[in-house]
Amino acid sequence: MLERVGVEDLDALFADLPAAYRDPAIELPAQLTEPELIALLEERAAENADPGRPSFLGAGAYRRSIPSIAAHLTSRSEFVTAYTPY
Repeated sequence: MLERVGVEDLDALFADLPAAYRDPAIELPAQLTEPELIALLEERAAENADPGRPSFLGAGAYRRSIPSIAAHLTSRSEFVTAYTPY
């Protein structure tokens, strides 16, 4: 894809952006719960674009809260099958 737009690497693609915007540090409070962190980042993201407009990027973002540990726990074989490996 880079070849198609005529650049050699990602640095060349984003060379016109000021360095402060390329990889800015995100200042966050020391300890937040997962829902608090999501709320904070959504609040900051709302400053970028109108959240009321439809987004055609990816599959969309759905309003639900599933703790990140749920995927790890439910993918473990103990929860999927009764088979006990010997």
